[in-house]
Amino acid sequence: MLLLQLSPELVNMVEAYIPPFTDVVRNNHHIMSMKDHTELIADLAHQIKTCFEVVEKANIHLWPSLVNPELRPGGSRHRPSDDKRTVDFVMDRCYDSWVETPGAIDVIRVLLNFPDRALEMAGIGSGDLS
Repeated sequence: MLLLQLSPELVNMVEAYIPPFTDVVRNNHHIMSMKDHTELIADLAHQIKTCFEVVEKANIHLWPSLVNPELRPGGSRHRPSDDKRTVDFVMDRCYDSWVETPGAIDVIRVLLNFPDRALEMAGIGSGDLS
């Protein structure tokens, strides 16, 4: 396990940086006792890709707005579509959480720009997740 190869001082510095929400993982004895997380990471990568595709199919405006909030589709002089109102609703309520989650928006940005190799390029999974 990688943590056993690091100095205790470095481990303490890294753990101090880890946000509190990771206690869900840290307190999961099964995950913490695993020596190889490859399968778990592949499952997570598949879930991320599936979630991305479902949301993208439901509303083509949401992911681009998350990545570039200044380009949100709302604010038109014309009555915005339901899709655009949904983007405004989601962005108003969830954007801060995305920003506070390290790497979350970067994963979406990579998925938007490189859909076939996105998770592999982001360091999540193998890229062959279809």
